[in-house]
Amino acid sequence: MLLLLAWHVASSAALHVTGVPSPAPPELVLTARTSHLDDLLPLVLAAPAASQERDGVTDGYYDNLYRRFGISVGAGVLDNFDSTVQIDSGSLVGAILDMEDFLGIDESQSVVRLDSHYAFNRRHRVDLSIYDIGRDGTQVVGQDLQIGQVVIPAGEVETDFDTLIVKLAYRYNFVADLRTTIGASFGFHTMGIDLAFESNDFNAEESFDVTAPLPVVGLHAAYALSPKWSLSGSVEFFQIALSDFSGSLMDSRLTLEHDWFEHFGWGIGYNGFALDAELEDSPLSADIEYAYQGLIIYLRAYF
Repeated sequence: MLLLLAWHVASSAALHVTGVPSPAPPELVLTARTSHLDDLLPLVLAAPAASQERDGVTDGYYDNLYRRFGISVGAGVLDNFDSTVQIDSGSLVGAILDMEDFLGIDESQSVVRLDSHYAFNRRHRVDLSIYDIGRDGTQVVGQDLQIGQVVIPAGEVETDFDTLIVKLAYRYNFVADLRTTIGASFGFHTMGIDLAFESNDFNAEESFDVTAPLPVVGLHAAYALSPKWSLSGSVEFFQIALSDFSGSLMDSRLTLEHDWFEHFGWGIGYNGFALDAELEDSPLSADIEYAYQGLIIYLRAYF
């Protein structure tokens, strides 16, 4: 204190005599420098945040996991189809038909698939998927076939097996951190199944047509490998017995996605599907086992 008082007296005297300001005491210089550092500190800390946002990270969250809206269109190369169908009518028990081996239905098929989503926030979103699997085949069979109410005579048989799938699901993320999401879903896996059998040698045909909105629950997870790469997986399933439907379903998907440009990217993945169900289309009923797996490749737009 005495030293500071002496410094002040000497400085005032020097100023009075010479008119030249004396240098500030060390404590004042230190305080001034610290004040300048405090002004610069927010700018220094803000620089990395701005850089992260440009690199695809906002407020620490990876943008590629939390798109508000996204739509993808691509091709699925589905293979290893394994389908068995039995169509009954009242007391008439239909033949058990191996669709690929016995009736010559295609064992592989390319399909166009559309997937989209809308996210309300980081925890809530809805998903929509649409694709159509159309297969047919022609085979000469050596025996009469009881199919529903009709007997298809031995000879050349044409078969059409079309499946339109529309999926709508609500997703909730109970984990939604910086680069990981884990959650559950509930929705409907609606299948429009159209089966037709026709004899080319005789005037005989039978068809089975049903639309089944199947309730499904699911689990999903995603991880941001980087601001441009992400890995995600999901599985949907049910096992239920209703008045006109009973059986089980499982639909699984694993995908790797890349953000190519600001609002455009691509993805590649695997899709596996299995259905074992009894469906009714009065007066017919069908016992269907239906499975496939395959590769999906698609282009994405997102905002």
